[in-house]
Amino acid sequence: MSSVIGIGVQGIQTGNRIVANSGNEIASANVNSDDTELKESEKVRATELQPDVNRKTQSNENSKDLEQPLVNFEIGKNQVQASAKVVEAGSSAIGALLSIKV
Repeated sequence: MSSVIGIGVQGIQTGNRIVANSGNEIASANVNSDDTELKESEKVRATELQPDVNRKTQSNENSKDLEQPLVNFEIGKNQVQASAKVVEAGSSAIGALLSIKV
């Protein structure tokens, strides 16, 4: 049974690594703000220099940069939750065996 708990702990560690790596990718993704901090004159100039088509394409590329890290984040979260249930089941089994022996 302790090997079951060990496997569960390894799963939790793996899930935590996946979540941490995904979080780093999400945090460092190149995402443009919606220009809320730009002054009006800078907005006009940015619009003149960059047509709407290019802005939409760039926005789509930025969201694609986030797709895989967000999916991986959910995978890591599910890994941790499932592995915690494995540890819990192993612990319950050990508890049941100990109460039978006593």
